[in-house]
Amino acid sequence: MLPTEIAQPAINSVKKALSTGEVQIFESQILVNNNLLDYEFRIAVSAEDEVMAIVRDITERKRAEVDIRSALEKEKELGELKSGFVTMTSHEFRTPLATILSSTELLEHYSHKWSEEKKLTHFQRIQVSVKHMTNLLNDVLLIGKAEAGKLEFNPTLLNITKFCCELVEDMELTASNHKIAFSTQAFALKM
Repeated sequence: MLPTEIAQPAINSVKKALSTGEVQIFESQILVNNNLLDYEFRIAVSAEDEVMAIVRDITERKRAEVDIRSALEKEKELGELKSGFVTMTSHEFRTPLATILSSTELLEHYSHKWSEEKKLTHFQRIQVSVKHMTNLLNDVLLIGKAEAGKLEFNPTLLNITKFCCELVEDMELTASNHKIAFSTQAFALKM
């Protein structure tokens, strides 16, 4: 009556139930109307040399288990991403904070000896660092919104060439000892 792949475990369970007197449980999948379904078989002794089989469809439970495992795996990945993000963000905050601290100390102690241009350079470093930290905080808030399911999708047009040029300018202010070369083959769009 049973397919071969189920018959052998069923016979083994019957033998073991009869020899031990303990309920034997095994699970198997059966193809029914082109659907693979999961079943649980419980073999219990009901009388001398007689067993009773209880068969339950556990397909939904198995699917729920798979869904739960998948959700747990995603949660684990999210936790790892969060941990990495917190570490990276903490590290990223140190650089602008160090820039702000050094520039303010230099301004405090040496501004009376400096030209207006040199003072302006340090004020600009402070402003760029504050903007950088603000952007980092905005990233943290964005991740928080995404986790809470409150993130809205509002696409806007962007002149990518202009954006990249501004990004290069900002980076050159914080890395004054380095020159950043930016080139593009994109068409310049006017916005």
